[in-house]
Amino acid sequence: MEVSTAAVYNFFLAGKVNDAAFHKCWECLKHLQDERPKEVKFEVLQFFETQWEEYLSKLQVEKKGPFFNHKASSPIIFYNDVVYIGDAETFLDWALSEFRYVDSSKDMIYKKRASDAMRQLIDNNPNRNYAYLDI
Repeated sequence: MEVSTAAVYNFFLAGKVNDAAFHKCWECLKHLQDERPKEVKFEVLQFFETQWEEYLSKLQVEKKGPFFNHKASSPIIFYNDVVYIGDAETFLDWALSEFRYVDSSKDMIYKKRASDAMRQLIDNNPNRNYAYLDI
């Protein structure tokens, strides 16, 4: 019987729904899972601004260590419940070195995705009414 030596990564991505960097990381995780379905799994949590700040504070207290030093910037990425990677830039650098992942998409695409996701989240919530002002 042959034993697999491939590492298993259970990624966790959390961030603000209107953050383009969050969507860029999400796309990276989708790609990695498509390429390596037995090795890469992921879970995603998306938040509004105030929810994000509350969630991050709670996560930092719970996980401690390097999580506590994470700046308030969205997103935060870690894997296997304890291995902290960091923010979007750090994660994409890590994905390049670990999986040779390169994203050549324009940043405008992710800004549009973030805007669309925010709009969809607001429009499709039957339990709440929102007022949204964009200047």
